Amino acid sequence: AIECGAGGARCLCPHAPKPFGQASGALVYTRTNQSADKGGGRADYFGARSGKVCAAWPGSSLLDQRNPTCDIRTYRGGQWACHHMWSLLDADQPIPWTDQPLTWRIKLRFWVQPYDEAFHTRLSLGETSGDRYPNAALLIGSPWEYDVP
Repeated sequence: AIECGAGGARCLCPHAPKPFGQASGALVYTRTNQSADKGGGRADYFGARSGKVCAAWPGSSLLDQRNPTCDIRTYRGGQWACHHMWSLLDADQPIPWTDQPLTWRIKLRFWVQPYDEAFHTRLSLGETSGDRYPNAALLIGSPWEYDVP
C-alpha cells in the first residue's frame, strides 16, 4: 500500500469514498470526427446536485439492491447517458444507419396490490429537479433506467 505523501506519491482519493448512492459527478460527451456525430456537452449530473438520488427504503429498494443506476461509479449507460443524435460508439466505429431513425421498445410488467392507507405511503408526482428536467424525479427507478443485474 502506498501512503499519501510517502515518497512524493499523491493521493487521488485522500478521503474514504462516499457510501454507495451518494457519489456525484457528470457524464460528458466527447465527439468523434464523423459528420454524422451531432453530440456535444454534458450528458447529465448524478448525485444530490442533480436530484437524481435513489430514495432509501421504504421509498425504494434500489439502494438496498445496490442498483447501478443509483451511483455514477456503477452506472453503465442508459437514457441519462445518451441524448438525441448522440452515438455511444468507439471513436473509430462508423455511425450506422445515419439515413434512418432508430426506435426502441420497452416492455413493462407491473405487480399491484390493494391500497392499504395504514401501510402505503402516498407519492407526490411531478417533483422537480430544475428547469431542464421538470419531472426528473420520476426517472429514478423508472423502467428504462432500472438496471437488472
